[in-house]
Amino acid sequence: MEHRGAARRQGARERGRVPHRGRDPRGCRRKPEQLLAADEESEAARAKAAQELDELKARFAENGDEVNLAWIGYSLDGIDDLAEMARLSGWKVQEFYRARDRRVRLVQRMLTEKK
Repeated sequence: MEHRGAARRQGARERGRVPHRGRDPRGCRRKPEQLLAADEESEAARAKAAQELDELKARFAENGDEVNLAWIGYSLDGIDDLAEMARLSGWKVQEFYRARDRRVRLVQRMLTEKK
């Protein structure tokens, strides 16, 4: 019997179907408490990421860093090519590279401040 179940799961993977939400990647059923805990952790992580992004935006705005603010907007829109960002914004691509350096320094400072 188990052989047929394994064959069925393999067939589903080959067709690109995702496993049932109530199962972990190994195919074992997860308890409702585990699903709830995972959902709560995921929601908390999303809330924390949104808060950190808002903090980053505020710092860029405070510093008058329009290029990094634009970078955030383009990144959220799914644009990750700096040349495309430059084309859309009218800034030179070098400005986005300089902005990346400022962004890295700012994030490092923010992480140091949180310690």
